[in-house]
Amino acid sequence: MAYIVKTLKIRSVSHSLLTSSARSVSTPILDAFGMRKRFVIVAVVLGTITILISGWSAYSKWKYPCGWSHCCIILMVNAMEQYAEEHGGRYPAGESSPEASLSLLCRSNCLDPGTIRGMTVPERTVRRILEGGGLLGPDSCGWQYLDGLTQADDPRLALLYCKQALGHNGQRTKDGGRQVVVCRERWYTVDFRR
Repeated sequence: MAYIVKTLKIRSVSHSLLTSSARSVSTPILDAFGMRKRFVIVAVVLGTITILISGWSAYSKWKYPCGWSHCCIILMVNAMEQYAEEHGGRYPAGESSPEASLSLLCRSNCLDPGTIRGMTVPERTVRRILEGGGLLGPDSCGWQYLDGLTQADDPRLALLYCKQALGHNGQRTKDGGRQVVVCRERWYTVDFRR
């Protein structure tokens, strides 16, 4: 019986050693597996976020080729009408280019550089020119302007429109149309491709 007891004791001791060593061996393996799983989850989440941000950035660059802008054509209409009322019904005219004539809107405090720039020219470029006492030119103004018209001219004449086919906030238009200002305080969206 003593033999059996000793054997049992040895087996029980060796079993407890085995289970404690198995615990110490299996704990790092389980922790490593848990860490690997967490790493994979974090990598998948970060990858998904990166793909979504990249996709949104690419879409935004396509949708807003010159960047988002609220160079509102309605503000241009109001400024041009205010200028015309202060100058005997004549819209800005008489400078070296139509864009230079539009600069008169800023000189008469009817408009700010952020709007007169149009949707295709950076505001800092226009602000630097105007604050330096200069006038805008074809490369520094995003508006196409017909110089020399008055409030009495044919209301079907296009007075002002964006040089590129962009919508109200600088986005591409679905049909290639542009917002157009005509004489006498009206503006429309027109498809120039027709």
